[in-house]
Amino acid sequence: MVVVEPAVVKLHNPSVMDYLRYHLACGRADLRALVTSFTDELQIVRITDAAMGDDGHGLLEALRSVREVVITAVLGRAAEESEPDLVRWLVEIGDELRSDEVFTRAAELVERDSPLWNEQLGEEHLVDLAMLLQTTSRFPRHAATAFSEQLARRTVADLMTWRTKDWTDLYDRLTFIWDALSDVPFEIWEEALERVLSVAEENLLALAATEITTVAKPDAVRLLRFLDHHDRGPGDAFEVVSKKVENLDDPAPWFPDQRAWQRALRRMRRQLHSGERQIGALLARLADLR
Repeated sequence: MVVVEPAVVKLHNPSVMDYLRYHLACGRADLRALVTSFTDELQIVRITDAAMGDDGHGLLEALRSVREVVITAVLGRAAEESEPDLVRWLVEIGDELRSDEVFTRAAELVERDSPLWNEQLGEEHLVDLAMLLQTTSRFPRHAATAFSEQLARRTVADLMTWRTKDWTDLYDRLTFIWDALSDVPFEIWEEALERVLSVAEENLLALAATEITTVAKPDAVRLLRFLDHHDRGPGDAFEVVSKKVENLDDPAPWFPDQRAWQRALRRMRRQLHSGERQIGALLARLADLR
């Protein structure tokens, strides 16, 4: 497509979706008739995805102008068995259409077909959906909270059976979920937190019985602060590790100074380009043989 403007000629090669989005947003089709004629449930998904995507504002406004038929089509798509992606789509399009009907349907699917659909779904995917439900103001609060609590209980159950000897593995995973699911009562997390503290105390005993290197100092300090924050110190092992840490210098940077870095960089360059220098010498020698 060529667009000629004063002193400017623009060349544009739009995709089919770009063209349809522009065509529909400009009122060149009867959207009401188009939406009511849909025979494939994915058609409403595709047109709403186009409206909610980049440069889709015009099409979104056009769909809002016939929101009653759009909502009917959306609810028809939601008549089947649910999955997280369907619920996400319903929440997003419900927010754009400002439709309590769509939000109610999404909440019904969450309450009916969860808990959490199946074990194959990634935890981050579910956390992302839980955060969307929490932060969408018109979505029913009871359904959002129930979903978050289901996810929290599954995470806690998994953490209780997770085989690891490193307290940070448990702690990092627990805090990731805990921070994300802000509407979950603390009581649900207590059992998992106790598991993390128990493993952390085992790590502390191991540190008390071994030498702590300078490189390991930051991890040891983090462990001491965690236990102290949860009133699991001081104790004999806590005091032993604390004294060991106090006697250690802070870890040195990877390159202690700028000169060391420059020397290492020069050595690397010499190694990389030594072959090129050999090629130059060979070419000079061949020239001498002529």
